[in-house]
Amino acid sequence: MLHSVPLEWPRAAPPVRELASTRLRDENDRPMINLRHIEVFYAIMQTGSVTGAARLLNVTQPAVSAVLKHLESRLSMPLFVRAHGRLSPTPEARMLLPDVAAIFERLGSVERLSQDLGRRLAVF
Repeated sequence: MLHSVPLEWPRAAPPVRELASTRLRDENDRPMINLRHIEVFYAIMQTGSVTGAARLLNVTQPAVSAVLKHLESRLSMPLFVRAHGRLSPTPEARMLLPDVAAIFERLGSVERLSQDLGRRLAVF
């Protein structure tokens, strides 16, 4: 006999403009890093610019800038050097990149697993 488990659907993601001022806090009451921060960081690393990241993420440039500003503030360090409309990653950003890439790899695994489970459930 199968036990029914109540499902809790995740709340819809807040609009991008609200993500830079997230309400999640750490033990020192500082805003925590969230997946949007990581996504924006990764997109900027891939494209080399806020504009390119905004296009890649299909959001506005000010939204990307706000999330990046919040992330740098939260980490208490700049992640990019701004010059001539391009962003060059700092050594700290380069150090973060492998962990961020691993997060996206894991997210891809979760996506593939959920698709596989969806196909299996469709058989029943």
